Amino acid sequence: GYVLVGSATRNGVTVVSAVMGEPTEAARDADTLALLRYGLSRYKRSSIVKRGATLARADLKYRTEQVRLVAGRGIQKVLRRDQRATVRVVGAPAEVDGPLTAGAQVGTVEARVRGKVVGRAPLITANAVEEAGLSTRLEALLRESSTRLLIAGLAICTVSLVLLRRRVVRRGARA
Repeated sequence: GYVLVGSATRNGVTVVSAVMGEPTEAARDADTLALLRYGLSRYKRSSIVKRGATLARADLKYRTEQVRLVAGRGIQKVLRRDQRATVRVVGAPAEVDGPLTAGAQVGTVEARVRGKVVGRAPLITANAVEEAGLSTRLEALLRESSTRLLIAGLAICTVSLVLLRRRVVRRGARA
């Protein structure tokens, strides 16, 4: 019979067919086209994660701002038309401290289909993160309520000691 191994590509999807034992060339060609069309109709190229897409945010240590965490590269896969991919961010910190350059890797992005990892990309900082200066660190320290309570406690103790010392000095002067 007649044999033909063929392939077709459409929209980033490539399929291969193998037809063997056909009685005529016309039958072989018709079956090959039918198989290729069927294969192309069942699959699609999916852009699961786009490069530069914001996937998380991280607080900047000692500051009230945040830095965007983005995909360092895109993840594209060929999937069956009925399949859906999910995206999971792994290892992204809740808080980062500088100095970090723009594009510093801080985690990983995973693309999954039916629970299986089908692609990974680095999770990177969208902007550079400068190191917090001394004034910024002091401001952050003073914003914390525990620091305010500690300062208030120290002030009360200091005033109490000053008043106690005055009493002791007055008693010593009377004697």
